[in-house]
Amino acid sequence: MKKINVILMLLPLVALIGCKNVEKKQPQAETTLVEQAPIEKLLTMFSGEFDSIDQMRADQKEDSIPEDDKHGRVNRIFVRVNAPKVGKYILVGSTRYNGHDDKPWYFDKTEFLVWIFEEDTNGKTITMRPKKFKDIESKIPHVRDSVKLSGFGPEDLEDGKSGAICHIVWTPTETGFSGRNKPCKVFSTTTQQLLNFKWEYELDEGGMFAEVNGLDDDGKIIYSTPGIAPYRLKRVN
Repeated sequence: MKKINVILMLLPLVALIGCKNVEKKQPQAETTLVEQAPIEKLLTMFSGEFDSIDQMRADQKEDSIPEDDKHGRVNRIFVRVNAPKVGKYILVGSTRYNGHDDKPWYFDKTEFLVWIFEEDTNGKTITMRPKKFKDIESKIPHVRDSVKLSGFGPEDLEDGKSGAICHIVWTPTETGFSGRNKPCKVFSTTTQQLLNFKWEYELDEGGMFAEVNGLDDDGKIIYSTPGIAPYRLKRVN
C-alpha cells in the first residue's frame, strides 16, 4: 500500500517535469511584419506584384470621366535580390502598361529599375536610390526571377533618365509607408526641358498609390501622365 502511495505522490511531480520539458521545446514565434525593422518591413511590403485592373474597370463604367482621362491598366512587379557589392537592401522593379484588356502589354524600360534602399542617419526615414541595368535586354526575361536578377555589381549599373533618377524618401505611417522624392530638377526626355519632378507614393499591405508630375519653376504642371497616374494598384501576391 505504501508503494502505491509513493507512486501516486510522484505522479504530479512527473507531470510537472513533463510540462516544463514541453514548454522548453515550444518553437520560437516567427518575427511578424509589425516586429520587423522598418527597412525590412518596407521591402517585405514592396515585394510582390501589384495591378490596377480594378481602377481601370471602375473608370470604364463611369460615363462622366472623359475617355482620355480613364485609367489604363498598370502592372508592377518588385523582386528582392542579392547583390552585396551594391547594398544589403535591394529590389528590382518592373512596370507594364495596358490601355485595355484586349490590348498588348507595353513594357516600360525606363521604369525597369534597381532600387537601392538605405536607412537614413536620423533613424526615422529610408532613402531609395534608383539605378538601371546597363544590359537591360538580358534582364527583361527574368523580371520575376530573383536568382537570375541577383549577383550584379556597381559596374553593371548606371543612372536612369528623366524623373526615374529621383531619390525617394520613405517615412513609416500607421498603415505602411509614405514616399516623397528629394528635390529633383532634371531634364525631361518627354518635354525636352528641365522640370522639377514630384513623386508621391502611399504603400500598405493591400497595395499602393502612385503619382508623378513634372513642374516648371512657377509650380505649373508641364508633364503628367493622364490615363496612367495617379493610379491605385492592388496587391496581387
